[in-house]
Amino acid sequence: MKNTSLPEKFSPERLVPDTMYASVGKAPSSPELFLPERVGLLYRLSGADTPLVLFAAAVAAFALWGMVDLMLLLAWAIWLLGGSVVRFVLSRVYRQMRPPPEKAAAWENLYCLVAAGVGATWGATLLFLPPSRGSLQEMTITFLISSLSMGLPPSLAPSPKAFSSFILPIVVPMVALYFTQGGGLNTAVGLLTLVFAAVLLAMYLSAHRALVETLSLGRENALLLEKLRAAEKSLVAALAEQQLIFDTAAVGLAFVAEDKILRCNRQFSEIAGYAIDELLSQSMRLLHSSEEGWSGIHKALVEGLASSESVSVEHQLRRKDGQDLWVLLQARAVDRADPAKGSIVALHDISARKRAEAEVFSALQREKELNEMKSRFVSMASHEFRTPLSTILSSSEILQHYSGSIEPEERIEQLKMIQDAVRRMTQMINDVLVIGKKESGVLRFNPSEGDLQALCERIIGEVRAIDGAKHPIEFEYRHSRRTFQLDEVLLRHVFVNLLTNALKYSNPGHQVSLAVVQRDGQIAVEVSDQGIGIPEEDLPDLFMSFHRCSNVGERPGTGLGLSIVKTATELHRGRLEVHSRLGEGTRFTVLLPEL
Repeated sequence: MKNTSLPEKFSPERLVPDTMYASVGKAPSSPELFLPERVGLLYRLSGADTPLVLFAAAVAAFALWGMVDLMLLLAWAIWLLGGSVVRFVLSRVYRQMRPPPEKAAAWENLYCLVAAGVGATWGATLLFLPPSRGSLQEMTITFLISSLSMGLPPSLAPSPKAFSSFILPIVVPMVALYFTQGGGLNTAVGLLTLVFAAVLLAMYLSAHRALVETLSLGRENALLLEKLRAAEKSLVAALAEQQLIFDTAAVGLAFVAEDKILRCNRQFSEIAGYAIDELLSQSMRLLHSSEEGWSGIHKALVEGLASSESVSVEHQLRRKDGQDLWVLLQARAVDRADPAKGSIVALHDISARKRAEAEVFSALQREKELNEMKSRFVSMASHEFRTPLSTILSSSEILQHYSGSIEPEERIEQLKMIQDAVRRMTQMINDVLVIGKKESGVLRFNPSEGDLQALCERIIGEVRAIDGAKHPIEFEYRHSRRTFQLDEVLLRHVFVNLLTNALKYSNPGHQVSLAVVQRDGQIAVEVSDQGIGIPEEDLPDLFMSFHRCSNVGERPGTGLGLSIVKTATELHRGRLEVHSRLGEGTRFTVLLPEL
């Protein structure tokens, strides 16, 4: 999923990410956006607050008894009760009929028609109930306490049309009465009613925007879940394919643990001359003519597997019928630290089937690597995407429920958290795309003349903006030339990843530096930090995809950055040097040819 940083201010056009518009088939400003979902919420929320409204109305009626004209109070109570019943009936009818999504517009129009009727009823009551000048204020008290303040923004937030249909027939006649009656007090109350209606409209807009944003995030989560499920299906298919290869391979395959054959395929049993059931749980000694021969082969296998991932041994086997057969036995340990726990053994003729056996094992190795990469990607995506998505969801819920009460600074902080989470997800997706291009062989070196110093200064400015001045960043350019034949896209991957890593693994206030110097006819770009350093045991796997050092702790990351750095440097016909001391810092040096 592609996304960009959120805008500084929300607007109806920017509530939903661009990629979501394609999924719903609507433009950003379209009133049909998430219409089926919003109409469903409109009807489910309708009438849900009826008990609370009636209870509050009863308390208000008791408090106003003797203060408000009895006729007006009775009319208000009848209208409020009737309106609550109508809303409750609408909700029940909708739940029973369960209309399909394509009927959402018709059901919204129906609700708007009923809402307009309910609102117009109270508006007509105000017009035809002959009030004195003093009773106008009584109408205001009744109006403010019940008609508009009992949960209307939350319950009508899914539909702007429903909100307008209900409010306008009430507000317009009431305000008109105040202004036509004249007098300073009536005019003031009429203006206050307009202000109250404006505040109510602002509450509604906030609730509506939060609702649409929540629906948007829910759709994004659904799309992400769909992708994860697709990845899971792909992984299951790959495992099934691997099992099929095992069962139908042209060479004999067996899984051996503690010197016992736990599993083998048909070809293995044919080479050995035994049935599969006769081989299972048997020692490999069964296939050798003498104890001495077996002991020598067994020792070579154990020692070989202890020092390398796989071992190949040529020796003679004796079939069940007594025939001796020269074979090539290949074994691969599941756990190099303890080869006795288990190994995959391949058995085939040295002559005709040697080439075929090598190809099958190569295919098996490639399938294993692909499966491991898929597993690492699924694990990374489920973890690294969940954190920013949780941040976005929690911040949006805070803005939804408390936007009217939190301070502007807190609101800005919540929006900044959403923006940072989106940037993090965008960077992860970009890294995965680069790795994908590398694996598919489409990542190319495309040099053009460029200003290296200007490129470094631009990148430092971008990184400083993201870092938020938490670390001082020093830049030094000590080279006689500024322009070179370089691939700016590749170098941007190199410099951005090295600088962001240096900032990520350094405590606030510790300096990070970028220096460009001339060394033996080459460009040497050095990125240094005073951070946590790299453990010595992690150095051999430092540039592998998805590898993360053992001391990173809870710091976020995908383990792709340094792999991208290495690939981009090699495509630029350069090389990398790493110097690090645990707890003292790290220096990466990128050596590039002067083209």
